[in-house]
Amino acid sequence: MSFTRLAPSIKAIATLLTLFFLTACGGGGGSDEDNGGGGTDNPPPIDTEDPTPDANLAEQIHSLGIAGAQGFVVTGTDSDPSAASLPTGIEVNDNLLEPHTLYKITTDGRLERVPFMDDQGSEIERGAITPTGVREFGPDFVLMDILVRPTNSSAHDLVGLLVNKATGFAYLIPDGFLHHQDAYYGIESLENIHRRLRTDAQGNIYYLRYVAPASGNGGSLLVPSRVDISQLGQGDLSISTIQNIHDVNHFEVSSAGDFVVYQGYSPTTESTVAIAWDNLSQTPISLGSLLAELDTTGYESITLGAIFRGLDDRIYLDYSFVALVEDNYEYSRQYYRLARNPSGALALEDLGPFTGSITGSEQPESGYLIAEIPKDDGYLGTRHIVNGQLTYVATWSHNNRANNIITVDLEQRRTTQHHQVLGLFAHASANYVVSDRHIWLYGFAAGTEQTLIVRYNPTTYETAEINLGSGFELERLEALSSDRVLFEGLRYNPLSNVIALMDLEGNILEESVFEIANVPVLTLLAILPADFIRIDGNPQDWNTDLRVLSGSAGTRPEDSDLVHYSQTQGRGDYLGLVEFAGPINGDDHTRIRFDTHELIIYPGFIGVRATSDPEAELTSLYADSALAFGSALEFSIPASALGASLPDLLYVERYERVRYAAVANMTHDWQTEGEGEAQVATLTINLVLDSPIGDETITVRLSESARIELTRDNATLITNEISAIIDDLTLPETDEAGADVIISVSHESLTGDEEPEVLDPEGIEHEEQLDILQ
Repeated sequence: MSFTRLAPSIKAIATLLTLFFLTACGGGGGSDEDNGGGGTDNPPPIDTEDPTPDANLAEQIHSLGIAGAQGFVVTGTDSDPSAASLPTGIEVNDNLLEPHTLYKITTDGRLERVPFMDDQGSEIERGAITPTGVREFGPDFVLMDILVRPTNSSAHDLVGLLVNKATGFAYLIPDGFLHHQDAYYGIESLENIHRRLRTDAQGNIYYLRYVAPASGNGGSLLVPSRVDISQLGQGDLSISTIQNIHDVNHFEVSSAGDFVVYQGYSPTTESTVAIAWDNLSQTPISLGSLLAELDTTGYESITLGAIFRGLDDRIYLDYSFVALVEDNYEYSRQYYRLARNPSGALALEDLGPFTGSITGSEQPESGYLIAEIPKDDGYLGTRHIVNGQLTYVATWSHNNRANNIITVDLEQRRTTQHHQVLGLFAHASANYVVSDRHIWLYGFAAGTEQTLIVRYNPTTYETAEINLGSGFELERLEALSSDRVLFEGLRYNPLSNVIALMDLEGNILEESVFEIANVPVLTLLAILPADFIRIDGNPQDWNTDLRVLSGSAGTRPEDSDLVHYSQTQGRGDYLGLVEFAGPINGDDHTRIRFDTHELIIYPGFIGVRATSDPEAELTSLYADSALAFGSALEFSIPASALGASLPDLLYVERYERVRYAAVANMTHDWQTEGEGEAQVATLTINLVLDSPIGDETITVRLSESARIELTRDNATLITNEISAIIDDLTLPETDEAGADVIISVSHESLTGDEEPEVLDPEGIEHEEQLDILQ
């Protein structure tokens, strides 16, 4: 199956609007050129009475003049759109929107009509094509519905266009794209599968669709399929089925696209299956057989709980184990990573046990619950990346009401459950939309009939609430930025439909009211523009032209081997990307030094200091930033944190903070010999090191006037009268954490009453450079 090439360039957040507008969120940029056509200052009116285009009119569409679009307006009919106000900053010629027309919102806030062009650059007859809806289809495409009127017919055929955001190329959607039947079912049939879309590093799209089974026994199977975009800009796109032997409900694809992992059902054996499908050899591999290669004997049952694709683009599996021990069942969970071994075969790597779950709150509780990760099958859970965290939102079946939010830290093998925010709503569930930094929840507040909107940050657990009060039903909501939402709803008094733009304080920035007898059909949808950078630890959405520092690979430790640093600004933020030659060691630190400022970054922290003094206190930016450790380190902070203008970048440094002279434990014992003036007290001290001593000194206080100073070479007894090397000293062969040091000292100044105390058991931290780009 293939897609027929049709058209270029979508740059933005797309929305369906009938009779009115919908603006979009996110920064834009890009050219204002039209790639084949654009709006005119005074376009002629559309003749919609009796267009008679050719039957293959849809195939004639070659380009749409939508370069630089920041959003879209799709108008309907039978209304007076001039009676509706437009959002602040939006201008329309003569304040009149034409029916059956697609408009783009430009970077400077104007609405321009978008023509449908043929391959000669001529506009296809206006009125013959009616745009009706838009949905996002993966990070790089939008799916557009249009109605095309065949020759000498009063009916319209529903046709789908797949449009690439970056290039604007459009493709005619073939039959069987969403189903195995011989018809395009339109955007609404995409609703139950759009959450399960996946992409590989090349941008190819993977999704589930219905096909006839290989057995030929009738019926249909829901199977992974691949949209190959390798011919983007050169020819048709193609779609292929990964397999047609298993019914699939949960899948992930590797970054390289060389294998797909899924759970499903086998009609042949009438049993559940867990499979890694090797796309290179076109063969299924049982995950159970890979698990059997590891030591997993002695369990009553082993169950695959979830499949993850981490921020590092690698595939992780969560298994539950049940063992019978002395007539009692013991439950445990283990994490594995699926990858190719040196011979090229797929194999599992044991990463260790699940370390517990915490509940998101102001003070999260650790280990209170072993969380059941929702499967990402379009009903039970949806995968998102929010503020640099892998996030799953579980929903009630067949609707978009969230009943659980879980963030997953694969490095720490831990989940965080965010029940508390859902407790703000009736029945502990709410409708939701996700932006790059927040989860927006809306519904009726718990214990009241008042409409509530909550902006939730799953990283900091912070909430911002907007209460719309009673007498209002909120229908739909879209987040246009971190502090503005666009919503549609029903107002009781006076009875009317309302579309409004509102800030976090509940101030209505712009409002349009429609009489109840003239209700617009409106779908609110925001998608990221092609040049939008999502903070997800993945460098794929960064243009290499943004690289400002580069170095050679293989010169430093693999997990801190710096190769590139990129920076850009947009939407009021400063964004940075640190790329490595290999995996990232999350425990190490990153310093980004400017001529006037310095950023320090490590997991769970971004700080800034406006000085070159390394001892100056850092100001935390974490609550207002986004940070992700994936295959790269990616972050964004408010641009104002670096001053009124972007300072000059000097270098990017990777370093580790190494502790020295730390003591994990100390015990002591006094022994006395002789009597009276001949009595001698001997003190024996046993220290267990918590770090190497290095070039530092461990000080053991004996009294106000006596102490022992220990280095990795010797120990010295120091009093007010003497400073003497201690001869009876046992030092470890290796200066490392866990080693024992034994000191025995006797002196006439010691009374036997001293209580030894390590003055600084935490030791001293040093910065040790791992790599630098400059």
